[in-house]
Amino acid sequence: MYLQIWNMSTKASLQQIRGHNGGIWALQYRGNLLVTGSCDKTIRVWDMRTGETVHELVGHSSTVRCLQLHKEEKNLLVSGSRDKTLRVWQLDTGVCRYTLSVCETRFFFFFR
Repeated sequence: MYLQIWNMSTKASLQQIRGHNGGIWALQYRGNLLVTGSCDKTIRVWDMRTGETVHELVGHSSTVRCLQLHKEEKNLLVSGSRDKTLRVWQLDTGVCRYTLSVCETRFFFFFR
């Protein structure tokens, strides 16, 4: 699977990013940082300038369905998966700081 990055002003293709072994279900970006979640159960943190993977975050046991970059704590990411867990990740190290199990199969979260 790959993800194509475009310059919307010039309509030029900038990068073709490859790495996931399944479809991408979730995406967040800030500046040149791109985070993707996939049905391959992983999250990838990318540098959009180079197209290189900065970290591969492993820990979910099913499809990663949602991602949210924290607005104030720039180094934190929350992921949600069909495995009924939310995970809080530290982006600079790729380490999972917390895992929360939930009862429902559907959940939504937002940072203010």
